[in-house]
Amino acid sequence: MTNLIQQTMPSAAVVNLTVGARNPACAVVDWDAGTDRWDAVTQIATAMQAEIFCDVLGHFVITDVPNVITSPAVWDVAEGEGGSLIASGRQMSRNAVYNAVVASGENTASNAPPVSAFARDTDPLSPTRWGGPFGKVTKSISSGLWLSTAACQAAANAALFDAIAPNIQTTVESLPNPALEAGDVIRVSHVGRKELYVLQSLSIPLTATGDFTMTLRGGKEDSP
Repeated sequence: MTNLIQQTMPSAAVVNLTVGARNPACAVVDWDAGTDRWDAVTQIATAMQAEIFCDVLGHFVITDVPNVITSPAVWDVAEGEGGSLIASGRQMSRNAVYNAVVASGENTASNAPPVSAFARDTDPLSPTRWGGPFGKVTKSISSGLWLSTAACQAAANAALFDAIAPNIQTTVESLPNPALEAGDVIRVSHVGRKELYVLQSLSIPLTATGDFTMTLRGGKEDSP
């Protein structure tokens, strides 16, 4: 990834913040000259169960994919007295929503046999659960960088998280917190309900009367 980025931006800083051994032997994949270089970069990140983005300093940052179940919540947004919640809104849609993902890998350059794996939404409380009222809607993804069933399974699991997330899109306005960054997990508390979300984007106001708006994804109910 560093090589691909620095071929066009020689002075670009690439920071790897992933945890554990994340430099396995890389598959050999050919990309045609003139094709989307960023697509190749993101495919490599996906193959190592990570994501890459530019931070506010212009650095390319590689991080583990955030998970609302395993990642600690860094901030609580609560309504009522003493809370920071000003307003919130939720929208539900079936567009671009899937409750199963099939990931397949086939790489002739590495002389590896085809492999595949399947992940589906099995949460009995999920509105998009497989076989529930939502039905059965499958998304197919593929990459020449997935050379094993385990790699395909990891990719399918990660893709499923995003595939079901658009079903509930949540926007929250609260008191500003400039310490937050995209990818952080926050807890939103309403009366009788607490939910965990991944912070997807935020807008920090530059005036005292400006709105601090956060777009969230991957909502999961939190224990009381």
